[in-house]
Amino acid sequence: MSDATLLRAVVDELVMAGVRDAVVCPGSRSTPLDLALRAAPGLRVRVLLDERSAGFFALGMARTSGRPVVVLATSGTATVELGPSVVEAQLARVPLVLLTADRPPELRDRGAPQTIDQDHLYGRAAKAGLSASCRASRFESREELQTMTQEAAGQAARSLSKAGPGPACS
Repeated sequence: MSDATLLRAVVDELVMAGVRDAVVCPGSRSTPLDLALRAAPGLRVRVLLDERSAGFFALGMARTSGRPVVVLATSGTATVELGPSVVEAQLARVPLVLLTADRPPELRDRGAPQTIDQDHLYGRAAKAGLSASCRASRFESREELQTMTQEAAGQAARSLSKAGPGPACS
């Protein structure tokens, strides 16, 4: 199974949970997921270069539609720029799904802006925070990895409906 197939499975879970819109902030680490979002039938993808603007744009779309909206950003400080929209989504109970392309644990905290530790980045403002890359190494087969990835995406999507809307991060 290819990585592209695996990422499409993640996107399929989000679409099944009601996601119809995604806002993408281009970055090299997030390109494979960007392509999976673009390949999903019924999912509208918009591109914004500035992460802070993208977060608030997605927040407005989710607030207007009442549906969860995905925001995709690359790794590092780019993901920090989503913070204000995450807090506002949590306070206003607006459904957002943040997908970030974090680095593997062995490449974090190397002194460069793109290597910050993103685990729990949004604190209590996020209803769920999942890190597939950290857990992927314990699986021996692609099938096990696919199951875990689909479960993680499904968990993030389901967390949007538990106790009212709010942001979920993956």
